[in-house]
Amino acid sequence: MKRRMEFKVERPNLMEVGDHLSVTETEMDNFLYYTIEHAYGMSGNIPFSEALHTRKGIVVAYEERPQGFYATLEFDE
Repeated sequence: MKRRMEFKVERPNLMEVGDHLSVTETEMDNFLYYTIEHAYGMSGNIPFSEALHTRKGIVVAYEERPQGFYATLEFDE
């Protein structure tokens, strides 16, 4: 099964659609969040029940919005 997760990215041109990237998981008191390695981008807060099972994903979308840049990664779950 495929799962998609959106990440807020602070700078342009850090990745391209089709790139294979790794993420790291950080645990807080009530949630998790994921960071694309090399600090390229960060996910929103994720409940423990929705934790990723894999740490490698493929960039399927990369876009600029008024709020900044966003990347969508797809993971094999």
